Amino acid sequence: MKAKYLATAATCLLILMVCSVRAEDNSKWTTGADLLGDCVKLENAMPNLPSADAARAGRCLGEVNGVCNTMFHYQMICPPARMSAGQAVLIVVRYLRAHPEDLHMNSSLLIMMALSEAFPCK
Repeated sequence: MKAKYLATAATCLLILMVCSVRAEDNSKWTTGADLLGDCVKLENAMPNLPSADAARAGRCLGEVNGVCNTMFHYQMICPPARMSAGQAVLIVVRYLRAHPEDLHMNSSLLIMMALSEAFPCK
């Protein structure tokens, strides 16, 4: 029961902290390098994740999930029926690591490229 409560509390904390990820210049696009750094925090998440890392992990999950849902809605990708947001993050991280030359690019575009490669509609 305690473990379930802690897991729920950690999830809520991640969601609440997404809005306060970091103060950035709003005129600057988030790059693939920013996204990879944030997603690595999520990939390595532990129960004792520091709040700054939890915020970055939450931003990663939110951005990947948002782009994935939008692409699915507009039938730009055809993922398996029960793919989780966590699986989408792992696919994006694998793509970013395989394409370090593109890490300067817009993060949302890189997410689209990763998901399009992984889940083309036939």
